[in-house]
Amino acid sequence: MSLKTKSKTYSKTKSDSILSDSDPKNQETGIIMWDIDGVLVYVGDSYRKAIVETVQYYFTGCMDLKIDGNLMVPADTQKFKLTGNFNNDWELTYAAVLCFLCHFTESARWPKGDARDRDTREGIICENTGMNNSQGICSVNNIPRSDSVNNPPKRDSVNNIPKRDSVNNPLGADSAQNNPGMKTTHNSPDRWNIESLTKLKKLREIIVPNNQSINLNNITTEIKKNGGGLKGTEIALRGMYGKNLDRVKEFWFPDLIKRIFQEFYLGQDLFIEKYSEKPLFIESPGFIRNETPLITQEILGELSKKYFFGIATGRERFEANIMLETTGFDRFFDLDQVVSSDDVPIGKPDPAQLLECKRRICKKYNLPE
Repeated sequence: MSLKTKSKTYSKTKSDSILSDSDPKNQETGIIMWDIDGVLVYVGDSYRKAIVETVQYYFTGCMDLKIDGNLMVPADTQKFKLTGNFNNDWELTYAAVLCFLCHFTESARWPKGDARDRDTREGIICENTGMNNSQGICSVNNIPRSDSVNNPPKRDSVNNIPKRDSVNNPLGADSAQNNPGMKTTHNSPDRWNIESLTKLKKLREIIVPNNQSINLNNITTEIKKNGGGLKGTEIALRGMYGKNLDRVKEFWFPDLIKRIFQEFYLGQDLFIEKYSEKPLFIESPGFIRNETPLITQEILGELSKKYFFGIATGRERFEANIMLETTGFDRFFDLDQVVSSDDVPIGKPDPAQLLECKRRICKKYNLPE
């Protein structure tokens, strides 16, 4: 996004980017506000891949469903994007998981009566403790991890997961609260507990094997008709699957989905750096390392001599800063002019992030708004 403004000797922070009225080429200058994903860097092998692998792992790794092939391919993520209101890739992943939950359970052998009865709503018994999860939960410390995206861990049953010592430790033994020397640099990506995994195991037991293919074209068409995004997804699925949507939402855990997504995307080292705890499920260098620039430093350098730069991104600041550092783009962008979802949580297409980015640039360089 570019905004033109009359130049009046606006001095930028870069010594080679001083604009003066004496230079006729600079009688008009402007502002360029960049996005990151798909504009500054290619994310087809990072965010898009994290969506695909997270959906797959939710069913094959957490639920232990036996599935031949991949549930999604990267191109399927674009089908969701085109419905609108899916700028947030976590929300897109939540929606995709919900679609597959509805599909897989369409012929499930639900318990008599409403499926949202006590044994699915108030907590399933931890089989190795004899306690309801409202009294105590099981440990996640020894959950086997995936050593690659193609080798999800195999667990025979929830009986192999040992008992947790306290209900006040939902983050695992490697969390900052159990290690005083570890400083938390960001909120944990979740507040889920083992009840989520236990319920998913129970759901697997009542699923009736069926044709595992799903027509995402039909589903995303209906989502688009209903306004896109998570809200449009729920409306579309209610129309297609009826009350089954209410049943499967008892087994839909966005916090767990986000955790898996972040482990895939960041990889072990960056996950620890951001959250001050070790990944629980995925051992991977992180898909973020696959991101490649879509523009050269030479082009950015030339543009920065004529335009004031800012960034408005749906990323959290941690991920935005990593991108700027690894690509070398940080030399062209002042961090004060990077507006992330940490700064303005309302993402695009709402203009709030863009307006805040423009405000910051105009304030710093004394430009008219």
